[in-house]
Amino acid sequence: MSILVEAVSVIILRSALERKYPGGFDAFMRLLASRRSLEHRYVCSDPHLVSLSYFTPDAADRGAELLTHAGLIEIQDNEFIDFAIVDQQYGPTLQCLWLAWHREPRGFTRAWLAGELPGGLSAPDGWTPDHALRIKRIDIREIPSRALKLAEEDGVETWLDFTTGRITVGRP
Repeated sequence: MSILVEAVSVIILRSALERKYPGGFDAFMRLLASRRSLEHRYVCSDPHLVSLSYFTPDAADRGAELLTHAGLIEIQDNEFIDFAIVDQQYGPTLQCLWLAWHREPRGFTRAWLAGELPGGLSAPDGWTPDHALRIKRIDIREIPSRALKLAEEDGVETWLDFTTGRITVGRP
């Protein structure tokens, strides 16, 4: 099975939630259902992964903080460990060996546990591929007055967004 990746998504290994999040996957899902202030657009899951979709990287970062505070590890040696930040257009923002993803010809993106078959798509009730086509993406690298490239090392770029003050690290 696979899960929908839309806009900027935090993709979590369900096994990491079971091992590290207090109360496991079920407790995490109850928290999300009770706190819309987490800014997630939707949540969907399959037997291996959970996807939280956000409109902005800043909102995704706040969602990721919830996970790191619970003991999940985001990055180690420039690689995602327990959860990954995945862009609908470009995929994981850093190397992620446990995640496979694909942008479908109809414009939506799906992800699944590497080594498994993608199978059917887990998406929110009422979702259709047309929803993905309505999301507009802005690449700050294409607007020279908006951002400054701070560094590039081992294929990983660091950018400063002048509009938000956010520093973004990821693959080009």
